[in-house]
Amino acid sequence: MIFKKDYESSFKNLSVLAKDLEGFCARAGVDEAVAYAFELCLDELFTNIVSYGYGEGNEGSVSLELSVSDGVMSAEISDSAKPFDPFVQAAAPDLNRPLEDRDIGGLGIFFIKRTMDKVSYRRDGGRNVVRLSKRLGTALESCI
Repeated sequence: MIFKKDYESSFKNLSVLAKDLEGFCARAGVDEAVAYAFELCLDELFTNIVSYGYGEGNEGSVSLELSVSDGVMSAEISDSAKPFDPFVQAAAPDLNRPLEDRDIGGLGIFFIKRTMDKVSYRRDGGRNVVRLSKRLGTALESCI
C-alpha cells in the first residue's frame, strides 16, 4: 500500500499531514505504536523543513510518500529547500548536562534516530530526501 501527497510548507499543514498519516495507517493496518512513532517523527521533520529549510512564510512544498511492505512501514519526506542532512549536520544533544543547563531544542533528530529502525538522507535532483523505516509491531518504548 502506498500514499503520496504534496503539502505547502506551512505550519497549518501539520494537522493535514497528521490526518493523512492516521488514515493511511488505519487502511494499512499499522499498529498504534508504529503509527504514533511516525506521527512524532514526521511532525518533527515537517516542522524543521518549514522553520529552517524554507523559513515560515516562504513558499515551498514538502512531498510525503508512505508505504507498507513486508511488515515494514516507510516514509519518505522531501523538499527543495537548501541542502541539509539532519542525521549528520544537526548537532547531537549533550544528554549529560543538567536539564536546566541545556539549550532549548536539539532533541528532535536524536529522537527520530532512536525511534526508527532505519533513517537515511540523500540529495536527489535538488531535493532533500529523508527516509524513515520501522518494523510493524515494534513498541515505541523499546526505542527510547
